[in-house]
Amino acid sequence: MQELTGSDVRLYIKRRIQSSIGFEELGRLYPNQIQDLLTGIEERAEGVFLWVVLVMEQLLIMVQDDPRLEAVWKAFDNLPAGLEALYDAIQTSLDEPQRQTASKLYQLLFE
Repeated sequence: MQELTGSDVRLYIKRRIQSSIGFEELGRLYPNQIQDLLTGIEERAEGVFLWVVLVMEQLLIMVQDDPRLEAVWKAFDNLPAGLEALYDAIQTSLDEPQRQTASKLYQLLFE
């Protein structure tokens, strides 16, 4: 799967990083560490594009809230590999109103 989606995953990650002011600043300050992070995302995804999308959204939120490299790495390290485990981790991190909103959105998507 990685061979089929690898170039798309790399391009998506690169574009999402470039769309973030926080990541762009971190990239200027720590280019090697940000490249390592991108490589880590790609490797842990194992070709699962949806996993990459969800992880990137989590990291983009993280860098807005706390634009320190250590915080971004910690957030990434705490995200599980595998799509199902990632869904579970995201759901358990939501408070009740957010969980209700997410449930409604999922129901809309499935209809």
